[in-house]
Amino acid sequence: MIKKLTVLLAAGLLFGLSRPVLAQTEDRCLQKGGLWDAAASRCDFQAGIQIDIHYPLELADEGLMESTIDAYLRELQTGYLDSFAEYGLGYSMGQPWGLHVDYETFTFSPDVLTLKFTIADYTGGAHGNSTFKTFIFDLAGERMLTLADLFQPGIDPLATIAPLVYDLALAQMGEMSTPEWIATGTEPLPENYQSYALTPDALVFFFPPYQLAAYAAGPQTISLPLSDLADVLAPAYAPAG
Repeated sequence: MIKKLTVLLAAGLLFGLSRPVLAQTEDRCLQKGGLWDAAASRCDFQAGIQIDIHYPLELADEGLMESTIDAYLRELQTGYLDSFAEYGLGYSMGQPWGLHVDYETFTFSPDVLTLKFTIADYTGGAHGNSTFKTFIFDLAGERMLTLADLFQPGIDPLATIAPLVYDLALAQMGEMSTPEWIATGTEPLPENYQSYALTPDALVFFFPPYQLAAYAAGPQTISLPLSDLADVLAPAYAPAG
């Protein structure tokens, strides 16, 4: 009985001592950009990249949209590949890099259409991230519309929409964020309002993770009714009725 107890105590002590060693091994592997495979007792490192793009081919028959889409996707891929060449081989957390691009369209009228790209990428670290890119096309005028184009001359779009978007975001998100965080993310600055769509009923803003709240809250979509902007929108984009 004493001999058996001695063996169990020794095994328990050995197990207890092995855990810090294992943790150190995992950490060292992680520092090298790999993941520790305990079953095989080895540090595995994967260096690769996958690009998955859904191309809006149905929009490519129109010259302005086709050239805009092609230029943007080319720039996006080039920038991503350049980043991988610089950082991907040295730090990937044991996982291949990945770029995924999807799209959605919003129709305001037969001549005014918004194209929204959703870009999800992984470049090492604990998790990936996502962002948005939007284009509003005026097909009749063969041009792209800016936020200022949607408003009457003399109106400051950012100063006008910022307090409205803040109130909507605060009500929509509730306890998912803090007023201070939302206030910073909705300040009347161009970088805070880069992605937006025009629909028959609303001016819709897309905010990536971290802009209005922590990553766990995810991206946020805030729809500002056109009826709230009826007095300041350019007549072509004012709500019907």
